[in-house]
Amino acid sequence: MKDSKYSFIGEYHEGLALVRESGSEHRAGFINEAGEIVIPLKYYDRVNVGGRERFVHFPFFSEGLAALMDANGNFGYIDKENHVAVPFRYEDARPFSCGMAAVKRGGKYFYINKTGEETASSGYDWAGEFGKLAPVRQGDKLGFINPRGDLIVPFIIDSKIMFP
Repeated sequence: MKDSKYSFIGEYHEGLALVRESGSEHRAGFINEAGEIVIPLKYYDRVNVGGRERFVHFPFFSEGLAALMDANGNFGYIDKENHVAVPFRYEDARPFSCGMAAVKRGGKYFYINKTGEETASSGYDWAGEFGKLAPVRQGDKLGFINPRGDLIVPFIIDSKIMFP
């Protein structure tokens, strides 16, 4: 779908695609496969916070929720009915996988469930999505945790090799 009122149209995930309005505000919402707006363009996918651009790196629905930002650059999650599922209070937010998502607050990553409750260990410098395990980083070393937060693979993998 090509429409000049949008500066960006994302890929469809779970039947919805992120759209960003044309203009400098970067307001975003979601359309359905018929091109109809189902979530109003009242959220943001890019915000300047203290002179630094903050982006939504994963602007799509995953397990029924999508991470977006408010006007202050705080991340939260909405559902497909445009209800706030997890309040906008994080510095970063990743997609849900296995019922959990990595979020960043206070400069560190931890995992939450779909109601925003902390579910797994916290204090990581970076955290990824779960398969059976999730990659987490401390300093320049990667390890892997299980959904309970137990460290299964210790922090021995050089992250510079994985992410040059």
